[in-house]
Amino acid sequence: MPLVSIILTIFTLIGAIGLFLFGMKLMSEALQKVAGQRMRGIISAVTTNPFRGLTSGIIITAAIQSSSASTVMITGLVNAGLLSLRQSLPLIFGANIGTTLKSWLISTIGFRIDLNQILLPVVAISLFFLFSQNFKKKSVGELLMGFALLFMGLELLKEYLPAINENSQLVSYLKGIGSGGFSTTLLFVAAGAAFTAIIQSSSAGIALTLAMLNNGWFSYEFAVAMILGENIGTTLTANLAAIVANNQAKRAALSHFLFNFTGVAFILLWFSPFIDLTSWLTKTITGNQLSEPSTMLIGLSMVHTVFNLLTTILWMNLTTTMMKLTTFIIPDKKNKPRQRYRLIQNHYLLKTTEFSLLQAKKEIHQLSKKSRQFYNLIPELLVEKDDDGYQILAGKFELLKREIEATAKEVEHYLSQLNENELSIEGKARKKAMLDINLQMKNIMHASIQMARIVEDKNTKKVWFTPKQRLNLNKMFDLVNESLRVMSENLAGEYHLAQFDYSHEIEQSINNLRDKLRQKTIENIERGKYSVEGGNFYNELFSLSEKVGDYILMINNALAACQANPPTTINR
Repeated sequence: MPLVSIILTIFTLIGAIGLFLFGMKLMSEALQKVAGQRMRGIISAVTTNPFRGLTSGIIITAAIQSSSASTVMITGLVNAGLLSLRQSLPLIFGANIGTTLKSWLISTIGFRIDLNQILLPVVAISLFFLFSQNFKKKSVGELLMGFALLFMGLELLKEYLPAINENSQLVSYLKGIGSGGFSTTLLFVAAGAAFTAIIQSSSAGIALTLAMLNNGWFSYEFAVAMILGENIGTTLTANLAAIVANNQAKRAALSHFLFNFTGVAFILLWFSPFIDLTSWLTKTITGNQLSEPSTMLIGLSMVHTVFNLLTTILWMNLTTTMMKLTTFIIPDKKNKPRQRYRLIQNHYLLKTTEFSLLQAKKEIHQLSKKSRQFYNLIPELLVEKDDDGYQILAGKFELLKREIEATAKEVEHYLSQLNENELSIEGKARKKAMLDINLQMKNIMHASIQMARIVEDKNTKKVWFTPKQRLNLNKMFDLVNESLRVMSENLAGEYHLAQFDYSHEIEQSINNLRDKLRQKTIENIERGKYSVEGGNFYNELFSLSEKVGDYILMINNALAACQANPPTTINR
């Protein structure tokens, strides 16, 4: 074969794989848009019940058709503190089962039915939806287009992958290395793992393996070995995403690798009996002999499914062992202060946009708690007269200020990376609310900083408040603190379920107290009860406190906007 033809064939095959991958990406993202809120409901329902977690993992991965995306999402949720390591393990195990659905679709529809007459009409139908202004219709169009492109890539792979006959040099070579026995099996396991790790898609790896087996590139046993290797290679994505995550998330990603690696090792110990078992199951279901090419393709899907089922059965009763093993491999550093959960700032997690909002939501709730702590240091600074005690409080104030600044900046950057085109209508509303809330948190911080400076200036100038002034300020501080507490509770729950009646009552009380104190301050300065300077400090402190109440009201308004687009598929 001329060199130009070889190069052209190679690029054609790469193009076919690329089309397959793009179609799978488009279909997966569309499924997330259509079913994103439902999957959030499934995640929120996960408890310590491992079987519910297993079922959730299966459903989520079957829905978005990507075990890599599911596992990265789960790793991100562990990193954000939304799931514990123990809760994440059944989800990860279930994700490995859920991903087997695609291999069944490829081996049955993709290789048993001629889709050339169907795919272009599917593309045509998708166009009617793609240009719709309705979000859900547009997502359905993307789903149909992704489905068509995925199977177009598969059809091109089948067409342009050279068929190998019994007398070809490749078959002769494979027969030669096949005499190496178990070492050859390990070679094909390694090949499957390497290819899947490079393209970061077990589905594409399995599709290529099915195509090569269909075209006679190697024996059924070698194809089984490649399928096993591809289960190891697919774990790379989550482990890459976890590089910048905390230890718990690293352990969750590592557990995905250990699950697949130990499963492959277990199967290799009884490789021939395993092939016999899956072959018998395939013959029983199809009624055909495994020597037929179409039956062998079904057999590989059976291998993929049985492997993940057996490995899940093995590990479901050993979750504590998995936790101990991952903790042994990734230990906590001694004498190191506990770090807060951080957002994963890379593109891997951002593939699962709807779930990325859960991380931001968790971080914003933590930010609200810190903002409340920050504000509550003001009355402490106001009454602390001991110099050493005052410096300790000032140090806490500065530390919290840096944490709030860093967190707010991180949340803003993280949310700005989320592609709105990949969000549902509800997701877009929540993203906008989060950006507004994050801005108001920074405003609360700036108001608190101004108040701390006023207290510092008051102490420097040795201006003292009367007992009545201190009493009134404490009333204002208490009202604002209660408003901050209610706000934080609303931010901890689902935004569309937030309650505002009590918040509005507190806000009205804050405004009434502000008006009353402002009028009394003017009168008392005129009567000489307060010094002008003391009255100004006093006025600035309760006015800024009322301003904090206004920022809380703006946060409530942002939450209320989410009630206009409530998720319709979550049953809590």
